[in-house]
Amino acid sequence: MRPGISGDEQAGSKDQWGMGPDGPALRGEEMSAVCEICGKGPGFGMRVSHSHRRTRRTFQANIQKRKVLVEGVPRRISVCTSCLKAGKVVARGRGA
Repeated sequence: MRPGISGDEQAGSKDQWGMGPDGPALRGEEMSAVCEICGKGPGFGMRVSHSHRRTRRTFQANIQKRKVLVEGVPRRISVCTSCLKAGKVVARGRGA
């Protein structure tokens, strides 16, 4: 606790850079590399060198931000390219 500040005041306080007690303040929703249609996210595995040394690595899903119509309202969502290619989501064009 900082001196001179009660617990209630400190809980919602941020410094001049927007950093709260739990890290940076995010605007809107949290960012994540997960497809909002199928739920595909990062995969985990091992990187194997020529000498067969194994270290941990992540396989990131190819997530793109696309503006789509959701219940008649244009919304920007995170979609994986396999959902776009399969036609599960129709991305809104610039002229539409």
